[in-house]
Amino acid sequence: MLVTSSFLNQLLTLLLVGVCISFISCDNPTELEGPVPNPHDSLRVLHISPDGHASQYSGTITYTHGQLVDGEYSVGLSVVAETIVLSPTIHVSEDLTIQTGQSGAFTISIDREPQEMTRVIYSWESADIKITPAHPVDFSAEDIAPQVLTVTHVGDGPTTASITFKVFTEDETGGRESITMIKRQINVTDDHAVPEVSVSGVLQLHPGEKGYVTISIDKAPDAEVVRVILAPPDSDSLKVDPQRVFSFTHSNWRPRVLTVDHLGVDEGESSSLGIEAKGGVALSIHLVLKQEARQAMLTGLEVVAGEQIAFEATGFVHANGRFQAVGRDFTSPFTDTCGIKSTKDSRLRFQKNSLTITQSFDTDICPSLDVTADLVMLE
Repeated sequence: MLVTSSFLNQLLTLLLVGVCISFISCDNPTELEGPVPNPHDSLRVLHISPDGHASQYSGTITYTHGQLVDGEYSVGLSVVAETIVLSPTIHVSEDLTIQTGQSGAFTISIDREPQEMTRVIYSWESADIKITPAHPVDFSAEDIAPQVLTVTHVGDGPTTASITFKVFTEDETGGRESITMIKRQINVTDDHAVPEVSVSGVLQLHPGEKGYVTISIDKAPDAEVVRVILAPPDSDSLKVDPQRVFSFTHSNWRPRVLTVDHLGVDEGESSSLGIEAKGGVALSIHLVLKQEARQAMLTGLEVVAGEQIAFEATGFVHANGRFQAVGRDFTSPFTDTCGIKSTKDSRLRFQKNSLTITQSFDTDICPSLDVTADLVMLE
């Protein structure tokens, strides 16, 4: 492999560097097929490396398809009179869909500090489903962090199951009193399960009080990066912190908690918090172009969900810079994992100091997969 250890360190830092997600239409569709002349015979072919030399290209490759996370949410915010009793509200993320043999998660959260211990117990009816931890979830004034339940399919095929959450709180005598019951559905399918984002519900505050909004995702997004964009309240007395939410990634998809503070003293104010979740795949990629015996060897390394995957393709580079693979159009490892049914377009075009990639495929689990990249030559 022509990639050095120091370069790999640099490559990993490029993993989450975003590029503009767009589909670049192809030009010159009638270009000639077959081998190109030796690069020494034509000054036009500046993108082909001389014999024995490898040109390296690096950057970010971006994938878009019809099953990425794409959702908009609105959380109502209101300030009510002190005379109105506001009890803490427990929120459970929405119904869960996972692929057979895989895992997902429910997130349990609370929207304000409880005055007394609040406990959530849960039960389900399926031997094909395992949920951990098995113990109840407790919230107190000292610990209000969202709790994540891991749901794993341990059966042999698709199934469904219901899960019931019961919320208890201590009364004045230290006893337990049931205050609410929440039901959710677990669906297990043979198809690819797309990550789903959940946002906790309406938040009411007393004047000068603070509460919490929880944003969660129900499974690790693999190579996908899910960005969260906030549209803050239009009220000067309602402050949301933080104002920028870190993206959900394969290595960091724990729930995000927003604190909403009422800075005023008057009741009756109302507004809303807009939340948009957008998913995209932007992966670090490294390519090496080597020209020998009038053929071009393309080798490389792609980082998919933190894993480094090597690939190669043999072909020719036309005088206008287009790389034509022999046998089939070039596809990178990530597109291979989607189960390609047909190639609608595949163009790699080398310029003097750069490489552009434009591809489009029909696949089994990633319909209408579009691939774009603009890579720079390292040497």
